Amino acid sequence: MSAMTITQRSMVSSGVINALAGILFFFSMVFGLRSFIVFSLLFVFIHVSTRLWCKASIRHVHYDLILDKKRVFPGESFALDIELENAKLLPIGFRIDVPPNDLFRSTFTSNGFNRQGTLMWFQKVTFNLKCEAACRGIYEIGSANLIIGDLFDFFQNELSETPSRRLIVYPRIVELSPFFISPKALFGIPKAKTPVLDPVYIEGTRDYQSGSPSKYIHWKASARYLRLQEKIFEPTVQQKILFVLDVKSFFENNADTPFERTIEVIASIAVQYDRIGYPIGLMTNGHVNGNGGSVVPISKTPQQLAAILESLAGVNIKPSGNVGALLNAGLALSSGVSCIYASYSNDHAFYDAHAYFNQINIPVVSVISCPDATHDRIIGTCFTIDDICGKNALIAQTA
Repeated sequence: MSAMTITQRSMVSSGVINALAGILFFFSMVFGLRSFIVFSLLFVFIHVSTRLWCKASIRHVHYDLILDKKRVFPGESFALDIELENAKLLPIGFRIDVPPNDLFRSTFTSNGFNRQGTLMWFQKVTFNLKCEAACRGIYEIGSANLIIGDLFDFFQNELSETPSRRLIVYPRIVELSPFFISPKALFGIPKAKTPVLDPVYIEGTRDYQSGSPSKYIHWKASARYLRLQEKIFEPTVQQKILFVLDVKSFFENNADTPFERTIEVIASIAVQYDRIGYPIGLMTNGHVNGNGGSVVPISKTPQQLAAILESLAGVNIKPSGNVGALLNAGLALSSGVSCIYASYSNDHAFYDAHAYFNQINIPVVSVISCPDATHDRIIGTCFTIDDICGKNALIAQTA
């Protein structure tokens, strides 16, 4: 309980109680009313004892919150357990008030969660709440007002800043257009000047060269030309995908709903590409709450998708800078990187970012959320949110 702020309160002011007890005792002595003398002394004894009881009631009281899941998706259920334990011989009275939270649906009433009762010696009580995540975000759940005192509620200790637990709600995963399922459909085959041949990409056939592995022989072509033919492979590098989310245009146009849809689309593409096995990364100029960062370097580690989804869960629409400044800050982009650039409209920042990627020979596919965005001067391949969700066709594609 040392991490909490404790405020002591009582039903009646101690000064008023002491004054009444003193007046009653004085008149009892003056008029010789022995029964009132005993009553006044008993009154003082109860007052002092319950005050000491209240002071001792906060000791060895353990309050905790337990989440069965720390990371969920919207619509996913999770359990929240509130535990309160009295680890001493002195019984106590308690009241727990957890304010309502509109960010996730639960068994809370409109007034939140409220329970009161008593805990005897070494007794523990657990309240089980079934909750459902409503929308993406990073939430501190369970911060409550905890009131502990004597059994008669004469004196109470109000404890604020009680422990809370962090819940990460990832963006919603939506169904993608088949064209967006594979990076090869968007960016083609990533070529590189390297002697390493990739057997996945076959460029053609040629006469068999002495010393080449027999597994590269193309038997059907050999039968057609009546001489041994071997496969020719393109030198390639593994394709890497960088997601860039520019929140500034969303903020300037108060486009909260398109912003949420864009985050859902980026998260869905990231899940799909990670499942296929592509290295992925994320960069955004939006402020990110929690432990997620605005830049998640491209990687293929088992924790990469979770890091990207956590950053997308915590990003908000208020920008912390320009995308151009992040790009010029020294983000290392190796060969084989392709970019999916998401913004609200094709504004000046849109063209500046595309010029930067074009300068370093990185192909870009753009995702625009504004339905009224102008399609002139479109650079590369551009989609709207509805395109990606499978409703409309490609709006613009230039060489």
